[in-house]
Amino acid sequence: MLASFSQHKLLWFTLLISLLSVSFFTTFHYENNLFDSLSISVSALTALALFLLATICLFDVVNDICNP
Repeated sequence: MLASFSQHKLLWFTLLISLLSVSFFTTFHYENNLFDSLSISVSALTALALFLLATICLFDVVNDICNP
């Protein structure tokens, strides 16, 4: 499963960026407390997932440099 994830990093990155932008739009556009709370939670989880994806990509780059 990790190999499948490794092959689709660009797709994951694109999906996470689009989900983050939609969540930010929802936060700023709606003034309902439910939508606001939900979109802030989704933004936080998406930002965490994006950070983990960047960490995995950095680890892969360092691993490729150190182990040619």
